Amino acid sequence: TNRGYVIEADQPIYISVRLASDAQAGALVSKGNDALGQNFLLGSFANNISGTTPNASNGLANFFSMLATEDNTVVQVQFPNTVVLENYSGTYPLTITLNKNESYVGFLDVSEALGNRDGLLGAKITSDKPIAVNTGSAAGTNGPGSPRDFGIDQIVDTRFAGNEYIFIRGVGENSWENVMIVPTDTNTSIKINGGTPISITGAYYEIDGSLYDGNGNMFVESDKPVVAYQGIGGAAS
Repeated sequence: TNRGYVIEADQPIYISVRLASDAQAGALVSKGNDALGQNFLLGSFANNISGTTPNASNGLANFFSMLATEDNTVVQVQFPNTVVLENYSGTYPLTITLNKNESYVGFLDVSEALGNRDGLLGAKITSDKPIAVNTGSAAGTNGPGSPRDFGIDQIVDTRFAGNEYIFIRGVGENSWENVMIVPTDTNTSIKINGGTPISITGAYYEIDGSLYDGNGNMFVESDKPVVAYQGIGGAAS
């Protein structure tokens, strides 16, 4: 509960946090004061791996972390799936109270429950006072095979959610060159590159990398504000 950085400056500065393991690495960029909010929609990889046995999921995990800015901050986390949160035996939704500069880290081991695979995608965090939130996978995958990596970031309040997004693909395969659209409201529909409207019936909608146009671009419009997470690959493997 006493882990985190509070960094202040008298002029604008840029801050990133970087981490690495033997074969994977990740980085997130601090959003500064814009990171503080009271309503968030979490994201991660979908971990669409083959097989249903725990061994198929070994080493895959989704996480979120929260840092409070005021004493007696009450935070609630609602998951779209039935999940098994590490080192937690209470009821769901998760409700915790944090004092100023205290933090909480939630960890979903994908090998422990099928719901942990994508149970963080579209999870809702609400708080009665401003907090900062990080989320993602360490490590995770969107492909059906073995490719995996960190996919993390500091996110912003849903007040910044938009109705138009442009995505540019990397050089990975279609199965992990994809976009996760998380609606802020029910009965939300989207159009991909001006196509037929698609209704989002679950906590998120996964857009496959095959839907990028010939130039590697994708334009997504929504009739209600949505949050977007993009996965890209740095190599075909």
